[in-house]
Amino acid sequence: MADESFWIEQIKKGNTHFFRLLYQAHYKMVFRLCYRFTRDVAEAEEQLQEVFMKVLGKLDGFRGDSAFSSWLYRLTTNHMLNHQTRVRRHANTIALDESLQGHHHEEDPLMKAALARAIEQLPTGLRTVLILHDQEGLKHDDIAELLDISAGTSRSQLTRARMALRKKLEPLLRRKPSHPPSSARGCAPAARAKGGRP
Repeated sequence: MADESFWIEQIKKGNTHFFRLLYQAHYKMVFRLCYRFTRDVAEAEEQLQEVFMKVLGKLDGFRGDSAFSSWLYRLTTNHMLNHQTRVRRHANTIALDESLQGHHHEEDPLMKAALARAIEQLPTGLRTVLILHDQEGLKHDDIAELLDISAGTSRSQLTRARMALRKKLEPLLRRKPSHPPSSARGCAPAARAKGGRP
């Protein structure tokens, strides 16, 4: 956004009116990312507020070397990673690779619950790459930059995450489908942020 550099300079000078504008411009993106990790609207809203409190405290360190949105995305991701190490309440339904398609896990409560548990039990690194790649749509090069790992490590962690999920869900995947398979990918709809309260 063309006015953001001006807003940021004003915020650094103590003009909180421009912080509200910055919040309104970016809160949906931050909420979406928080929700990807928590899968809980109330908790995502709480983390949204914590992220923007961090923004206020760290904005002096933003030098404009990259887009503010990129800086904020990285800050949010790091915040949520730290949050997840403290509270592992993550349950996710993710678009998986071909081996998990056509099994109607959204329509099958047992499969849905098993998938949520399986993702929650993944190690933090695997779970994070899975979320960023399969739900946020980031490329491996972007994930590598965001998490300070190599693109090869990102690819390896995604493969390991999918293999771990297939292994955990294999007994359920062997069940005979109760209705014809569908080509639709099983992906939870993106949550919509409620309101724009700073």
